[in-house]
Amino acid sequence: MSHRITPLFGAWCVLLALVLPVAAQAEDPGAAQRNPRGDVSTRGSGDTAVVNASTRSTSGGGAGGAGQGGGAAGPPQPVATGKPLPFSRCYVPEPGVTRCKLAETQADPHIPASVAAAQAAASLQVPAPAIVIGPDPAKNQWNALAIGMPIWLHVTNAFNTSSHTTEDGIAIELSAHQDSLTVDWGDGTVITCTSTTQRPPNIDPRKKSPTCGHVYQDPAVYTITVTGNWIATWWAQGQAGDIPLTSTANTTLEIAEFEAVVVG
Repeated sequence: MSHRITPLFGAWCVLLALVLPVAAQAEDPGAAQRNPRGDVSTRGSGDTAVVNASTRSTSGGGAGGAGQGGGAAGPPQPVATGKPLPFSRCYVPEPGVTRCKLAETQADPHIPASVAAAQAAASLQVPAPAIVIGPDPAKNQWNALAIGMPIWLHVTNAFNTSSHTTEDGIAIELSAHQDSLTVDWGDGTVITCTSTTQRPPNIDPRKKSPTCGHVYQDPAVYTITVTGNWIATWWAQGQAGDIPLTSTANTTLEIAEFEAVVVG
C-alpha cells in the first residue's frame, strides 16, 4: 500500500523542524553562552595592579565543554569590585592582561599636617655621630692616653640632611640639622657641645679643646657616649614646624697612669 505525502503535511514538518530547537534554547538561556565573563584574577606589586581576564564560550564546544569550545574569545569584560582602586593610567601589554598604575593617595582631611609630619620625621634617618678622639691613642704602643692629658672630641659627619616624602596622602618636605652634642664621658661628667674641633697635629699636649673636650683624673677604661641632638624642620600644606630627633654612638678609651723613668 503506497502513501502519498500531501504538500500541506510536508509544510507542517518543515515548520516543526524550525520551531523545536528554538523552543529548547528558550528553556535553557545559558546554552549558547554559559559564562560571558570567563575567568578574572588580580594581583598587585608595589604601586602596580595586574588584572588577568579571559572569556570562554560553549557555543560549538559539544562534549568538550567550555575549555574546548569552538567560539573565539572576546575582549575581557568589566568586573564589579567592592571598592574602586585609584588608577591613574592603564595599558594592555598583551592580550588578556591589563596593567594599571595606581594614582597617588589622596590626603585624609581628618589628619593634621603636624601629625603626618611627626610620623614622617620619625622615619627620617639622621646619622649617628662619627667620633674622633685626639690625640689618637692608637698611635702609641699602649693604645691609651695619660691621666691629666686634655682630650679633644670631634664629630666628622654633622651634615644637614633633607627628604621629600608623603604621609597619609600629605606631601611633606623635611630638613634636619645637628643642633648640639651631648657627651657622657663615662666618669660621671656630661657636657653639651654646640660644635667640635679636630685636634691639630704637633700642638702643645697641654692645650685643651676650645669647643668639646675633657680631662680624666683616674685610670680606667671609659665608655664615651655621644648623642647627636637634631632639629627636623617640616613644611606641609602651608604650615611648618620643628621636631627633635636624636642619634647615638659610643666608643671606649683607656686612661692610664704613666711613670717617668730616668735612665743614666
